[in-house]
Amino acid sequence: MSGTTFYVSSSQGNDANSGTSPAEAWQTLEMVSNSSFEPGDQILFRAGDEFIGQLVVNSSGEEGSPIVFGKYDEGDKPIINSAPTPGGSYIASILIRNQSFIELEDLEVTNDRQDEDRVGEDPEQGYGIFVHNDGTGLIMEHFHFRNLTVRDVYAATTEGVDFDDLRVAGIYFRSERNTSWPVRHIKDILVEDSFITRTGKFGIWSQHGGGNEGIGGERTNRNKNIVFRNNHTLHTGGSGIVPGRSYNLLMEGNRFEFPGSDLDPRMAKRGSGAWFFGGRNIIAQFNEVISARGEGDTYSIHIDHSNENVFVQFNYSEDSEGGFAEILGNNVNSVYRYNVSVNDGFRDNARSMWVSDFAGETFQRTSDNNFIYNNTIYVGDGRDTGLSFTADNTYVYNNIVMAAPGSTIGDIEFVADITEGDDFIVSNNLFHGSIEQDFTDLDLNAVTADPLFTSAGGTNTASYALQPGSPAINAGVAFDQPEFPNAGEGIFADIPAFPEVDLYGNPIFWQDGFVNIGAFAETEAPTFEVTGTIQTENVNLNPNATFNINEPLPDVTVRLFDGLVELDSDVTDADGAYTLEHSVAHGELRIEATRTDAFQLRELTGIPAGQDHDEGPRNLFFEGGSVFYQGVSYRTVEIGDQNWMAENLRATHYRNGDPIPNVTNNSEWSSLDSGAFAVHEND
Repeated sequence: MSGTTFYVSSSQGNDANSGTSPAEAWQTLEMVSNSSFEPGDQILFRAGDEFIGQLVVNSSGEEGSPIVFGKYDEGDKPIINSAPTPGGSYIASILIRNQSFIELEDLEVTNDRQDEDRVGEDPEQGYGIFVHNDGTGLIMEHFHFRNLTVRDVYAATTEGVDFDDLRVAGIYFRSERNTSWPVRHIKDILVEDSFITRTGKFGIWSQHGGGNEGIGGERTNRNKNIVFRNNHTLHTGGSGIVPGRSYNLLMEGNRFEFPGSDLDPRMAKRGSGAWFFGGRNIIAQFNEVISARGEGDTYSIHIDHSNENVFVQFNYSEDSEGGFAEILGNNVNSVYRYNVSVNDGFRDNARSMWVSDFAGETFQRTSDNNFIYNNTIYVGDGRDTGLSFTADNTYVYNNIVMAAPGSTIGDIEFVADITEGDDFIVSNNLFHGSIEQDFTDLDLNAVTADPLFTSAGGTNTASYALQPGSPAINAGVAFDQPEFPNAGEGIFADIPAFPEVDLYGNPIFWQDGFVNIGAFAETEAPTFEVTGTIQTENVNLNPNATFNINEPLPDVTVRLFDGLVELDSDVTDADGAYTLEHSVAHGELRIEATRTDAFQLRELTGIPAGQDHDEGPRNLFFEGGSVFYQGVSYRTVEIGDQNWMAENLRATHYRNGDPIPNVTNNSEWSSLDSGAFAVHEND
């Protein structure tokens, strides 16, 4: 990066200096705020120094050459603090208005406003960093903030201020309403690896005022391409992160502790870990929410109203006062999948799952295409939560729903108010403990058993892994999952359309017979034991399956194929027993074992993937006699020195592609010295 580096030190600098070396450092924020900078310039504050006042960024960088504000020297992050400014505090310690290509890093920002006297500064607002677009037709872009500490941020007054009117955040991005063309918004926002604590309301807040009728559109009346990654919020008066009106948002790897905190009387005292309003295309994954508090909302991560395509996946939540999953009204395609919820919900109106038609104080509209699947929900500590669904098409699949002794789920409230003619499908869930009977009765494929968690009642993700032999393993159902529409594009370059790896690092293979119930995806592969010679066997196989080919005779070849492609695999020969192991992502696999000597019968005594698991070992090919299997009597016929299955031959086409009708009785079989073939109506 080209450009000039400027140095600022409150303890050693002087505003009469040039500012271009540590020995010639400037001293005050006022000097920096009144200076203009060029693309590629860096403004570095001395480590360990505190700077009183407001830093105003009044210059823009350009693509590839942002203006960077950071630190120099070893030691603590330099502090920028507006609160004790002579004449009264500002609403923000760092103000970026109508500029672009700005980066902040390695700074500590605080704004504990105590003084209401500064003219023009609203006492009901308070921000550490405020990025503001109120320009005419202005697109602001590229705000990358890294390794920041933002702490102790409060409005100057909160007495009598309603929750919705309190405007306080550690970091705040706002675009004003579009009332005329051209339109304005902020894009390319990144906040990562930052710590935010003790704020009056939110940790990070992003807003767009929307647009008047006929002004702007889906993308332009929203801030867009936003990433919040690996941040930690602790004791925020409201939620940790609140993006409003976002288009394309990725929120991952964040930890939200005690949102809705009452640590300070000036705090709002109400907040989920995070929530989304009026957004489009949102992924919230691999986040943790601990001890959310408050009388309203206050769920793990909740989907507020008027969103489309919000995917809440691979998160861990614990001890949220309101509950686990909250979907409000006027949403389309809201998804909770592969999350772990522990002891979420303990107030009077707590709910483990809540889908509502609330879309504003005076507006009710149901949400469509609500998916809650493959989550693990555990409620203990004597807590009681409800279940409420007022919605359009809603799907509840493959969840573990467990109430420990002394706790209940659904007993205090159960509502199922689904729009007439729409789906409410509850299927293949595992229920254990005191779960509302009216809810469990909806699931015709329910499993009612102890899921065999590693350590039920534990307060970490590992406690809710499944032990071997769990009834939840391989007991789920595959269905048409919702697809994330922007997978592989832009900020979602590393996001697949469908989930691939769970919270535990297990690959997710979405195919019949190998779907678990709950958030733990590691399945138990069946063992295939084959005696004699296999010519060809087609089966859907689980990855990492082990095949034991018990063939004591020499001259056996074992190969593994995915379609026509041969896969790399390990083959061992110990005492005449061949074991083939493989690990592939997906696909229909074929194992081939051939011998050079005469044809022998094969016997498959394991349980192949994709077939029923409740019938135990079986012979699909056998020597003579008959077997009754799945309501059909199968027989073999002897033709020469070979035994063939007489009914329902699985061949479907001749070599030339013509279809072969199923053989229906023994009279339609013929024998020739060279082998056997089927004859049917002159075929």
